[in-house]
Amino acid sequence: MIPSGDDIDPEDLEDLAAALRHNMGELKDEVAYITLEADRLKALTRFAPNLDVEVDRAEMQDDLLTFLREYIEVIVGGADLISNVVFKDDGKPFITTFSPFDIAVIVDNLVDNSRKANAQEMKFSVESRTKKGIALLVTDDGIGLRDADPAKIFELGYTSSAGGSGLGLYHIRKVMNGMNGSIELASNREEGRADFVLKFVER
Repeated sequence: MIPSGDDIDPEDLEDLAAALRHNMGELKDEVAYITLEADRLKALTRFAPNLDVEVDRAEMQDDLLTFLREYIEVIVGGADLISNVVFKDDGKPFITTFSPFDIAVIVDNLVDNSRKANAQEMKFSVESRTKKGIALLVTDDGIGLRDADPAKIFELGYTSSAGGSGLGLYHIRKVMNGMNGSIELASNREEGRADFVLKFVER
């Protein structure tokens, strides 16, 4: 028999609500993990016929900038998602250990966000270097953050666009953190712009 409203203990309702919130949080984490792994698998299927990457290696030590340039020119350019995607380096290598599939997840999600923002041009460029690190600036000519809260854009499930999953930037931050790097909004960006800085360190 289902109890009436008068028979329900308020403390029981609070406990139930807390349990539901906990379970929903765990479910969101599981969905995020599965989606990230699916993105990595999708990247793997594209590498073999197009890039000189050993798909059975989880990580490689190589010039990250050369890999990024080739990935953007061959894979992103070939997908024709944005009219013009440019990669500009400073002519110097940056040797580090990285997963090509994780780099693909980062680039693919940034490109997808720019596409959703109606960007026609997108640019990846070396902004600065430190003794053991490098910062890449990512910009586009899309509509920017619109009504998004800059403090929340990297949170799991947060989105300001219709049909958005709230997973893209969350995945990028998760991957960058796993590489001891980071992603953040550019400090000198114009208000409302979606300009990002990716910071990588030697590993």
